[in-house]
Amino acid sequence: HTHEQGRRILKPMELSGYESADDDTYLPVRDFLIKFTHEVRPLQ
Repeated sequence: HTHEQGRRILKPMELSGYESADDDTYLPVRDFLIKFTHEVRPLQ
């Protein structure tokens, strides 16, 4: 999102930018998916 090529890639997705992520960033997602799988239904 800081270079013209990146902006062209993001434009069709209607995104103005993105944030870097690491394992800690995804911990809430992982925890949600584990809980969902156990309490609602398995993921396909």
